[in-house]
Amino acid sequence: MQYDGASFKTSVVDSYGITGSQIRLDVALSANGKSIPYIGYYSPSAGYAKLAYLVDKSSGFDQGAAGAKDGYFTGDWEVTCIPTTSDIVEDNINVGVWKDAAGKIKASVAGSSSSTTTNGKVYGNGTANPVLGYAITKALDGFIETAQKK
Repeated sequence: MQYDGASFKTSVVDSYGITGSQIRLDVALSANGKSIPYIGYYSPSAGYAKLAYLVDKSSGFDQGAAGAKDGYFTGDWEVTCIPTTSDIVEDNINVGVWKDAAGKIKASVAGSSSSTTTNGKVYGNGTANPVLGYAITKALDGFIETAQKK
C-alpha cells in the first residue's frame, strides 16, 4: 500500500495546557470494523498520565474528528487524566488494548494479579477498555502501575 500526504487526516485530540509528550499509540478494530487509535501520553501541565481514544459512534464515524476545537472538548475523543497519588516517570507510559488475531478489540482476561521478586502476571478487569501502564517511583524504588477503565 502506498501513502501520500493527501490521504492523511489530522486532528487535535487534547488542547488543554501543555498537552502531551512521550506519546505511545496502539490501534484496534472496533466491533464495527473501524480502526480506533488509542493514545497514552504524559501531560506536563497536569503532571499525570493521560489516555485518549477516538469514540466509535454507531452513527457517523469520522476518522479525522477533532477532540478539541477552540479550546473545548468535542466529545469525539474520550480524553482521561489518570488519577494516581504516585510520582510518574514521564518517559515510561504505554497504552494497549486486547485484540484477537484479526486485530479486533476484545475483552481483557480477568484474574488475580501477582508477582514475585523475579516475575509477575497482570490481568485486566474483564472489559474491552484500554489499559495504561506507567512507571512510578516511591522513594528510590521504581514500579509499574496500571490503570484500566471500568
